[in-house]
Amino acid sequence: MESLQHQHEEIALALIREFLSSHGLKSVVQELDSQRPRTDTSITRRSDIVKKLSIQEWFKQNKTSNLPLRSILEVIAKNLATEETSSNQKANKSQEKKAETPFATVSVTDSLGIGKLTVGRPSKSRADSQTSVLRTRLVADSESCNKGGNGLNMDNTYSESKSSRHSSSNSDAALSYLLDCSKVASLDTRYSKPGRSKHVNGASHINSRDTNVDTEMIMEDVDDTSTPMECNRYGSLPQPKPQVLHQQNLIKDDSSGRSITKVEAIKLKQVLLGSARSSFSSAWLQQNFCFNKIKGLEYGLLQHEGGPCGVLAAVQAVFLKHLLFSTESVIKTLDSNKLRPEISSAEEVLVTAIADILLRIQRDGDIFVATLGNLSTKQFSSEFKRDGITEKLIVTTCTSEFALRRHITANLHQFTATDAPGVILLVYSAILTRGVDNIKTDMDEESITLIGRHSYCTQELVSLLIVGHACSNTHDNDRHLGDGKDQIVLKGTRKRSDIGLLSLFEHYGSCEASVGLNLKQPTVPIWIIYAESHFTVLFSTNSTLSYIKPNSKFQLHYYDQLAGLEYPYTINIDPLANIPRPPDDLLLPPLEHCIRTKLVNAVSQTDHFPFIPRWPGADIDWGACEPLY
Repeated sequence: MESLQHQHEEIALALIREFLSSHGLKSVVQELDSQRPRTDTSITRRSDIVKKLSIQEWFKQNKTSNLPLRSILEVIAKNLATEETSSNQKANKSQEKKAETPFATVSVTDSLGIGKLTVGRPSKSRADSQTSVLRTRLVADSESCNKGGNGLNMDNTYSESKSSRHSSSNSDAALSYLLDCSKVASLDTRYSKPGRSKHVNGASHINSRDTNVDTEMIMEDVDDTSTPMECNRYGSLPQPKPQVLHQQNLIKDDSSGRSITKVEAIKLKQVLLGSARSSFSSAWLQQNFCFNKIKGLEYGLLQHEGGPCGVLAAVQAVFLKHLLFSTESVIKTLDSNKLRPEISSAEEVLVTAIADILLRIQRDGDIFVATLGNLSTKQFSSEFKRDGITEKLIVTTCTSEFALRRHITANLHQFTATDAPGVILLVYSAILTRGVDNIKTDMDEESITLIGRHSYCTQELVSLLIVGHACSNTHDNDRHLGDGKDQIVLKGTRKRSDIGLLSLFEHYGSCEASVGLNLKQPTVPIWIIYAESHFTVLFSTNSTLSYIKPNSKFQLHYYDQLAGLEYPYTINIDPLANIPRPPDDLLLPPLEHCIRTKLVNAVSQTDHFPFIPRWPGADIDWGACEPLY
């Protein structure tokens, strides 16, 4: 079990590394890493540090200031000094008022050893209350580690009630986390009594690739966890309820559909989860298709927990394809900006995107749509474990695009309602349309499942949704290794895709993860980004970017459905900058590495790609956006 002292050391090291990196002190970071090498428990995302210290408001205020500070450490110092000044001014107004107020000026010299700095801190009774809240978080972290986790639980920052959060200032939370480790470890045992801690499922963050890189700050994936039951990392998203809701109003009688058969139900769970006895995690059971409400991000889908990111990224990419480049329907927008669709238009485009995905999967046959029916009375054998969804499926056959769109529209509430298992219904529809046997043939090995370890989407599932078949690899066509009976076939994409994909694994030289032109050069400038076991979306609103070499600066938009973005992210690309490719050991955001695989690694022209718009030497500028490490 990871000690509390070690946890706090990791927070302190993360603050130091972030400060050094923000000021471009790469050599110092390298020296620090040589003396204190990173581990699986290292905190490597700026957002994780902010949430762990409960200083989101400070950080948000810093972003909007005229002269924003570069590092978290500077933000903390500024706000602590500001609160000290404010506290001293209040104290000087009236000695009597000072005696009556619940705050007292307390020196932090003894606890932090940083000189004579004093800050406003709660008096003893209130400090005990704040420490109890912080102790609860630490206990939850320790329990997560005790259950096999390898890192800090970063997901429960927002899980405390608002009353507990607002009962003390951000400076109290920040300082309490920075207290001397021995003092925190020796807190009275009353803070860990049952009933005082709010239980949240633990989540550790284990890097899916080799972490033995001396100078690269490895950014843990936002949904990378060691348990299938994951926690919501972002307070801007509602916490899912502990049980999936099957409201009666989700169910509509559909005489055109039929109930799922026992054999079909078993096969569906086997190809998806590996066994009919396996269960979905809450991340899947309660993941619907709902839209962001933040200004400028109304086009974006929201992910509640880690796990189904591949499905959401695929649907998001196809959604953007129709939102930006389709001329079939008029999109109603909030301010003449296609990226700000009204909810009615967004739902219409969502119907089109789901239909597009299923039509791409369908090959000279019918399309099957899975929706929820009434409570199943089937008697399943012991090899099947009920999950509240699979055994209740109604399968409807659609023989035309018109019938497909009409049926999805009539049942859209099953995909979009709060806590509705919309993602599962889409995946089941895709499997039924493609056929379980065909999906097994698509893969390198029949034993591969569409949902992998830790409830993650596999490459096969993402491929099924964006290219129509569940190939295991991202290179062009199949590759044959060996001869005769020992020959191995690595199955790739068969033709140019509408939606592209860029992978961080290719940046690190993985041959198996190389991305071919079918995905690197899609028909529309939209790419799924695969970095650190997480799928997100990068796109351009300029369709010509797919086939015309840009001769001036252009912008790419980035969207992460799980990251709790507070504003639109745009990245400026200058294709004429003629800048040498940065060294691999230079600390850069993973997204930049993915973009550079598009810029540099494209191969020679072919009949299918008469022109390959590469951007060698291009400059990548985040502009006013904070780089996402």
